[in-house]
Amino acid sequence: MNRILTVFMLTLPFIINGQGNSLLDSSFNKIGYKLLDLGNDDEKANSCFLSAKNKIYVSGGSSTSSSDRGFITRLNSNGLVDSSFNSTGTIINSTFYSIYDSYEDANNNIIVAGINGFSRQNMLIGRILENGTFDKTFSGDGIQEINYNDQEDAAKRVKEDTKGRYVVAGTTGDGFYTDVLISRLDHAGNLDKSFNQTGFLVLNFGPKDQSYVADFLITNNNKILLLINHYAGTSTSYNINCFLINENGTIDSTYGMKGKLMIDINDQTDGGCSILQADGAFWIGGYTTKSNRNQIIIAKLDSLGHLDANFGNKGISINPIGSSSMTPTSMKITSDKSFRLSGRISTSGYPDACIVGISSKGTIDSSFAVNGVFQFNRSNKTDHFNSFFIYPTGQIIAAGFSEDSIDDKTIILKLKNKINVGVIDQYKTISLTKFFPNPFQHNATIEMNLKESLEFGIRLFDESGKYVTELVPNKSYNAGLIEVPIEVPNQLRSGNYIIVIQSKNKILASIKTKFLNQ
Repeated sequence: MNRILTVFMLTLPFIINGQGNSLLDSSFNKIGYKLLDLGNDDEKANSCFLSAKNKIYVSGGSSTSSSDRGFITRLNSNGLVDSSFNSTGTIINSTFYSIYDSYEDANNNIIVAGINGFSRQNMLIGRILENGTFDKTFSGDGIQEINYNDQEDAAKRVKEDTKGRYVVAGTTGDGFYTDVLISRLDHAGNLDKSFNQTGFLVLNFGPKDQSYVADFLITNNNKILLLINHYAGTSTSYNINCFLINENGTIDSTYGMKGKLMIDINDQTDGGCSILQADGAFWIGGYTTKSNRNQIIIAKLDSLGHLDANFGNKGISINPIGSSSMTPTSMKITSDKSFRLSGRISTSGYPDACIVGISSKGTIDSSFAVNGVFQFNRSNKTDHFNSFFIYPTGQIIAAGFSEDSIDDKTIILKLKNKINVGVIDQYKTISLTKFFPNPFQHNATIEMNLKESLEFGIRLFDESGKYVTELVPNKSYNAGLIEVPIEVPNQLRSGNYIIVIQSKNKILASIKTKFLNQ
C-alpha cells in the first residue's frame, strides 16, 4: 500500500566555502539547491540517480514519531517535482522502513532496496513502473521480502547482472554482531536457487565480528566483487576487504589471497565507500583514520585481487584534507579519469556536506571547487551528502540530509559543470547529422559536420553519468562531413547509455542511445 503526501520545498540560509553561491547551478530550483519536506519529522536521502529521460530520482527514509517509511521522489532537470510520477512526484511506502539504494533498469523501471522494520527487519527489494506505481509482475505486488533464518536483515545495495537477475547485498545478524548477506533473485522477484543452492550466501568473519557491505559491482562474466568493512571483536579498528563471488554463489579462491584482498593501513581504522571499474582496473574509494582525522584513500586493484604498485604508494594514495576530517560515502570517476567523493567534512563544530576532487594520480585535484573541496553548510547545522551523480556534461547532483534540533530534511544540490570538466562547447564546433542505428547492437555510426579540423575522442557513460569505456581514442579529423564508426565491448549490458564526444576538457556533443546486447 502506497501512502502519498504533498511535497513542500523549503529555502533556507546556507554557507558555501569561499565562493558564495557561484559554484551552484541556478538553473536548478533558481538557487542551485533545495530541501525536501515531505510533511514528516525527518527525511534523509540515501540514493540519487539520473534516468534515461533526464529525470532526477532521490530516495531514502521518512519518519514521524510513530512510524518510519521509505520514499522516492522524481524531479525534473530544473529541480521542480515531476507530478506525473504517482500524481504528486513522490511515493511514501509504509512497507519500507527506509530505501538505501535505487537505480533505473533497461526498461525504465525503478529498482529500490531497503528494509522493512527497525526490529527483526528483513531485506526488501521493489520494482516501480515509470508512472510511479509498483510493478505487480514482480513478486505479485511489486515488493519482495527476503528473510534469512529469522535474523535482522538489511539490503544496502542492489544491482542487475547481464541475465536480468537482481543481486542484493547487505547484512544479517542478531542486533549486536553482523555478517554479510548476499541474495540473488530472478527477474520476476523469486529467489534464484542456482546461487549457492539456496539463493543466499553469508560471509561470517567471526562470532563477535561486525561486517558491513559498503558497495559491490558485477563483472562482465556475472561475478560479484564485494567491498566490505570489517570490525574484528578482538581488534580496535576496521579494515577493508574484497571478495570475488562466482556466478554460482561460491567464493573464487583464486582471487587475492585465498579468495580475499584485505587493506589494513598501519593498523588504523579504514573504511571503504565505493568500488568501481574503469579501463580494466578496479578502484576503491574510502578513508583511513590518523590522529583522529579521516583521510581520503584511493586504491587501485588488478583483476586478480592485488594492489597495483604503480599507483600511489604500493597501490594506495592517502590524502589528508588540511586539518579537517572527511568521511566519504560515495565515489564516481569522471570523464578525464579523476575522482569525486561525497560525504561530510569537519574541523570543529558542525560538519559540512562536501564533495572532494581527487586527480587521476590519486592526489587532491586543486582545480575542483576551492582547493579541491566543495562544502555546504545550512546555518551551522550538521549536513551530509550520501549520494551523487555526474552528468556527462560535468554538472553534479548531490543528495543527503541536514540535521538540526527540530527535524532532518533532504538536501538536493546542483553544481556547475565548470568545476568538474571545464567549459562546455556543445554543438558549436561540430553539428551532429546522424546516429544510426538507434537502438544499436555493438556497432553504430556517428555522422557529423566539423566546422574546422579537430582532435577528439568518444567515450561511453551509463545513464547515471558514470564513465564506462573509451569508444574511440583521441584522433585528428579534417573539417567537413565525416562518419565515425563505434563499437562497444561484447560484454556490455543492455540498457540506456550516453555517448560523449570530447576534445581535451570540452564536451562537444552527447548522444543518448539504447544498447541491445543480443
